[in-house]
Amino acid sequence: MGQVAFDTQEFVETLENAGLPKDQAKAISLVVRKSHEVADLATKRDLDDVRKDLSADIAEVKREIADVRKDIDAHFEKNEAQMQARFEKTDAQIADVRKDLSAEIADVRKDLSAEIADVRKDLSAEIADVRKDLSAEIADVRKDLSAEIADVRKDIGQIDKRLDFSEKRFDRLEIKFDRLQWFLLAGILSLLFKDVLPKLWGG
Repeated sequence: MGQVAFDTQEFVETLENAGLPKDQAKAISLVVRKSHEVADLATKRDLDDVRKDLSADIAEVKREIADVRKDIDAHFEKNEAQMQARFEKTDAQIADVRKDLSAEIADVRKDLSAEIADVRKDLSAEIADVRKDLSAEIADVRKDLSAEIADVRKDIGQIDKRLDFSEKRFDRLEIKFDRLQWFLLAGILSLLFKDVLPKLWGG
């Protein structure tokens, strides 16, 4: 009988599907291939031995894979716990920062309130001073205006007196002018009668 054909690629894929890493699957495949090359024909006992060895190797590899998975799970759990602890620590730090910021903001508000109160107080005092000064200036202006108004009224009174005196003088002059007119008229009439009456009477 000729040599039994051995499919290396199929054997490697079978081992990988069983859970072996690719490197280990290739190594096992290489050993099996060499064993086929050494022996012209494998007996049933030899095949059973190979199967037992392969089964043992596969079982060991599976155990190693399980251990690796276990280590990976433990590593992930550890990392997860560490990350959770970091998150909790970060949350605590954020809470502390917020607390500090809240306290600082409260202090700033308090300081601003005090400064605003001082500014209002100063402005109120300044406004009161300005009102006081304006009141004094207004009082002075009123006083000056009152004095000026009194002077104007006095001047008006004097003008009224002068007007009254002028009117009286005008009335007297008018009376004198009327009398003068009468005297002139009487003189003219006397002259006319002096020349005309003798002629009328035939004299």
